[in-house]
Amino acid sequence: MKIQLIILSIISCLTFSCSTQKLFDETSDWEKENLKGKVKRTSLFQDSVLINRTEYNNNGFKTKSTFYNHNGKLRNENTFDYTNGYLTSETSKFADGKIYKTVYERDNNNRVIKETSIYPDGEINSHVEFEYNDSNQIIKRTYIPKNNNSYCYTFEYSSTEKKEIHCTYGLQYLNELSDGLVIKRNEYKSNGEIHMGHSYEYNNHEDVILEIELWNNKETDRINYGYEYDKTGNWLIKVQEWKSGGKSKVRREIKYY
Repeated sequence: MKIQLIILSIISCLTFSCSTQKLFDETSDWEKENLKGKVKRTSLFQDSVLINRTEYNNNGFKTKSTFYNHNGKLRNENTFDYTNGYLTSETSKFADGKIYKTVYERDNNNRVIKETSIYPDGEINSHVEFEYNDSNQIIKRTYIPKNNNSYCYTFEYSSTEKKEIHCTYGLQYLNELSDGLVIKRNEYKSNGEIHMGHSYEYNNHEDVILEIELWNNKETDRINYGYEYDKTGNWLIKVQEWKSGGKSKVRREIKYY
């Protein structure tokens, strides 16, 4: 009986893998953009001019995003291609006919391990490589331009912090978290001094209502945000007001499935 149990255990490991690594669950664009409900399309207007229209599939991932200049003319259209539900390429077609492409290479766990940027003439401009921990969090991101000089960031995580370290220049970025939201982000010089920082406050919809910019620990700007919401909890009007008195208003139309 004992031998049979051992054999069954080995078979189980071979079939289902004994690894403790978590399954990779890619964050949807709905989540990244703090959209609630099954959003099919968003349209952004500034001064009554359409500046962006984005379409999403049933799983919450972008399929097309079109950008317009403030004169209403087309700037570029981005389309997104998926294989088995995972993003494999993004194509940007500009009004002048030029086409730029980004290709995503994934590992056996469907995590992006390489991101390649391709220019209109087919030349590879740059690529970015990613490494992960067992929780599927990025722990290293390396940017390699076409001159082959590499620049990298490493990442450290805890329940209340996310630290980014620039390997090349020694700069550090510390994000303080509360319930998964960044409430403070400081940029440190190589000597450990705070160079620049931002702090954020949120409302119960998890939208930023106050952003404070600091330079050498002195406040340089303060941005207040105001919103009007639909019944699903997505904003339809967003107003930004700067310390200087400048204002910006964006209107959003949302179509649901």
